[in-house]
Amino acid sequence: MKNYINNKIMTTVGLGILFCFTGCDLDVEPAEELAPGQILTTTEGMEGLAISLHSRLRAAARYGRDLVLLPDVLADNTDRHPISSGRYVGQSVNRHASHMGLWASAWNPINEANIIIDAIDNVEEMSEDVRNRLLGEAYFHRAFAYHDLVKIYGYEPGREVDGWDLGVMIRETPTYDVSDADDRPRSTNREVYDLIESDLVKAIELLAQGDRGVYYANHTAALTLMARVQLYLENWENAIDYATQAISASNVGLASQSVYAANMYEQEPNPESIYELRIDPENESLGSSDALDQYINPSGWFDILPSQSLIDSYEPDDVRLSLIKTSDDGFPYFIKYNGSVGAYTDNVPIFRFPELLLIRAEANAELGSLQDARDDLETLRVARGLAAYGAGSVTPSSKADVIEAVMNERRREFAFEGHRWFDLKRRAMDIPKQAPLPTISYDDYRILAEIPASEIDDSEFVNVEQNPGY
Repeated sequence: MKNYINNKIMTTVGLGILFCFTGCDLDVEPAEELAPGQILTTTEGMEGLAISLHSRLRAAARYGRDLVLLPDVLADNTDRHPISSGRYVGQSVNRHASHMGLWASAWNPINEANIIIDAIDNVEEMSEDVRNRLLGEAYFHRAFAYHDLVKIYGYEPGREVDGWDLGVMIRETPTYDVSDADDRPRSTNREVYDLIESDLVKAIELLAQGDRGVYYANHTAALTLMARVQLYLENWENAIDYATQAISASNVGLASQSVYAANMYEQEPNPESIYELRIDPENESLGSSDALDQYINPSGWFDILPSQSLIDSYEPDDVRLSLIKTSDDGFPYFIKYNGSVGAYTDNVPIFRFPELLLIRAEANAELGSLQDARDDLETLRVARGLAAYGAGSVTPSSKADVIEAVMNERRREFAFEGHRWFDLKRRAMDIPKQAPLPTISYDDYRILAEIPASEIDDSEFVNVEQNPGY
């Protein structure tokens, strides 16, 4: 029996909110002062679980570290400093079983979301506005966790290799203690995506009635995640629709060149953030050996460098180059995460406004609406200090050219923000690597992560199938 929440979902309610009040602005009781009965029957208990849902994003395996850096390390956006601390060595060369290890960290928020959805009607004295917000946040976080899981451990529907269509286990009911635990097989990738879409429809409707803004799951974030999901599913018209809705609903836009050049990533919040993970340096630091800046900054371990091919992809006038500096020993580094919030911490933009423009551009290009796609591309390019198409910049003319331009723009715009590996994978593209490492073909088993061996070994009632190659 495992002591973390996995497909058996074994953690009790009391343990489930142990860390939920760290850095919280809500006027709620400390976790140890709330009995399990209060957790399930009071507004304070439900608020605590909702804060825990958000706090789970700070896990090192999620957006505290790995899902921000590893998608670039596994692909072609990074190189290694010749003097290395040994961190991420396996991932940098795509060694067998060196991938993203999200498994244990994703099931906790799924169970907490299930608890809120299951138990919220037990709370008698709760306003309708609070109920809607808490449910909206729960559906959003369940969808978000499932999408992180399924894109790491499974192929996108329609992009399967040799018919392998397994996603992850689906659990829509909570586990309150060990007696509720069960073992179950993996659902198909399509079934998991169906749940994600269903949850996001509910989250969008509920959060439209009120949310807590940029530092929590919010209405525009739910629209943005749905637009991203539709892009992964290649539902192009839906991707355009939800991206357009999110653009209209958003209260942010593209930063000016001067704001960007002053390192907008050091501002709280980032002026382009739709949803931002806020880090409290006193209470929530992952520690000096795990924080983002320690991996990429000369003052830290400085293991991970932007690759030369990434640097070469920027045009000379691109303001984004202002965030790449050179260390005293002559190596390039990004200052997106520079320990700017506090010791060993940096806020992380989970969704930024440019993603909406690039989702819409890619979807329009796929549908043959090339001018609409170019318009969104040009809006972003001009904001980043580049010449408009036809004014010194070559205009992409064919569908293939426009899609290539979108992919290149996504690579530049979201470098070190957790997109590169997934962008290549969702389009069934081979994964380029820095020389002398060989390209990883899309049909290579290493495209998918390994299900933890302990999960396979401890499947007592059904056969939890391992991904091919492991």
